[in-house]
Amino acid sequence: MKLYFIRHGQTDYNIEERIQGRLERELNAQGKIQAAEAIKTLPKNIHRIISSPKVRAKQTAEIINATIQAPLEIWEAFNEVDFGVLAGKTWEEVMELTQDLTMKDEFRKTNYNLRAFQGESKEEVEARIREAIEKIKTQYPNENILVVTHAPIVRMACKIIERKQESIIENAKLYEFEV
Repeated sequence: MKLYFIRHGQTDYNIEERIQGRLERELNAQGKIQAAEAIKTLPKNIHRIISSPKVRAKQTAEIINATIQAPLEIWEAFNEVDFGVLAGKTWEEVMELTQDLTMKDEFRKTNYNLRAFQGESKEEVEARIREAIEKIKTQYPNENILVVTHAPIVRMACKIIERKQESIIENAKLYEFEV
């Protein structure tokens, strides 16, 4: 089976380099174009789409699904990382607030613990993504699945499935895994 991950299309917060976390932000005009363009990168045999519950991911999934016409499911497990009180801040503001100039780089290396900020730890995120991937493999063993989610979740999937580090996850870029 193949498992495809794609990050949602662009939002205004992406342009501003603000941490969206679990805040709701819609796709901007460019994000909608990116989602429509992403269809060209997808294989023809996607059997099912699973999306994060965040509106930006659901909008991306719906734009893609207008062409694919596959069953679309919303899974909480693929929700964005909970950044707690850091959500809505720019990385510059976060580094100033925390006095940790390495925080952005460490986060992109999946080396973080946001519990001190009422958010999630990397262990919590990893556990929910591992569990969700196993659930997909059990429920849909012969299907090719597209997961529409967020950069940190795609990054964690790369780490879990391929044991490789992806620091930059672009909007609407496709990642393919054999599971």
